[in-house]
Amino acid sequence: MAIPDLSDPDAAVAFAIAALQNQEEEQALAPVAEAAARHPANLRLWQLLGGLHRALDELAPAVAAYERAVRLAPDDGASAHMLARSLLEGGLPAKAPFERAQALAPEDDIVRL
Repeated sequence: MAIPDLSDPDAAVAFAIAALQNQEEEQALAPVAEAAARHPANLRLWQLLGGLHRALDELAPAVAAYERAVRLAPDDGASAHMLARSLLEGGLPAKAPFERAQALAPEDDIVRL
């Protein structure tokens, strides 16, 4: 998998999505982390960085990435849900984060605990 030009956040997002689809998370982790650091306001990069970590069962860094996404977009139900799931998978308190996600996306059945 060729590493994209990390100065282009859209290319980095596409790279991360392809890595998740092709189960190449380990190879994509460092470049996507670098892209997120270069583009700290890019919500999608933080979400995908969390997804890469989560796919590798690295739950503490996944939680950190999703926390960053939630700080960037506090009203985004998807980010709130991904944070809640990672907390739950890591054995951490997740009831309040799931409730927050459900409040943000009440029509989305997947966010219910």
